Formats: sequence, structure tokens, C-alpha cells
Amino acid sequence: KKPFGWWNIILGLLLWVLVFNSGIHATIAGVLFAFTIPVNKLVSWENKLHNSVNFIIIPLFVLANTAIVIPESFIHDMRSSLSLGIMAGLLIGKPVGIFLFCWIAIKLKWGVLSAEITGKHLVGLGILASIGFTMSIFISLLAFEQTDYQNTSKSAVMMASIIGIILSYLWFKWMIQIKAPNTLK
Repeated sequence: KKPFGWWNIILGLLLWVLVFNSGIHATIAGVLFAFTIPVNKLVSWENKLHNSVNFIIIPLFVLANTAIVIPESFIHDMRSSLSLGIMAGLLIGKPVGIFLFCWIAIKLKWGVLSAEITGKHLVGLGILASIGFTMSIFISLLAFEQTDYQNTSKSAVMMASIIGIILSYLWFKWMIQIKAPNTLK
């Protein structure tokens, strides 16, 4: 079998440049390149690329594609009803909604929790979900035509995501220290 290596990567980058310059969206090149990776190499590549993709490439991709502009009035904008509503929706609404839906699903016997999962884990999951800002920014771009509102809402989503990262880290760090019985069963 022919090994998959640097030549394949160089050809993949060349494919990306050519597709990008042709006017076709460059993600098509990524999909085509993915089809050339031998199946027996997928797990190896996934393991090698996991950390750099999840902690460097994806965050840079998201930040580059959201076009977040931090205006001079950032501090003032974060106190607006628009910003406070967005942050409350992400930091309060998502955790409460996720926890309540899971609780209802368990009570109605639509699902069960494994023995290791507690209600506190579900609360932490909800807090962690407040980080998901890609769709929130997309929705704000669809909801508002005015650039000022779009920029304020994108800044509020980013601020909520930063707060969500910190809160979820603190929540799970606290959970590791305190073992609680499952309160949902």
C-alpha cells in the first residue's frame, strides 16, 4: 500500500488554492481532500490533529468568520437591553431549558440517566451550552439589518460565551470536589 503523507498534504493545499481561486467555496476542496484519506489512516490522523484542530483551528475559524467588531462603546453597549437580553438568554435560558427538558424527559421515561450522571451534571451541561456562539451570531445577523445592532449582539454573544466558559469551568471544578447523589431519579 502506498503511504499517505506530506505529498498528499501538499497536493491537498494546492487543490484548496485552485478551488478557492476558481470562485467555488474552498470548503469543497476540504471535502474532496477528505475522500482521498485512506480509511486505515483516519483514526491515526484524528488522534494527531485532535488538539490543534479543537483548540486552535476551530476557534480561529469561528472568530475569523464572525467578523466581530469591538466598538469604542463596548462597555456602554454591554449594558443595553439588547446585550443584557442576549446574555440572559444564553447564560440563564439555555441552562434552565436544558435542565428542565432533561428532567421532563426522565420523568416521562423518555430517557434515563446512566448511574454516573447526576442533576448537577445536567446543570453543568446547560452552562457549557451557553458557549455555543456560532448559531447565536448567525441568528443575530438574520434578526437585525442595522450594523450597530448586529455588532452589539455579536459582542454580547461573545461576552456571554466567555462568561459561560468561566462558569462551566468553575461548576465542573466544584463538582469534582463534591460528590452528590443523583437527584433526578
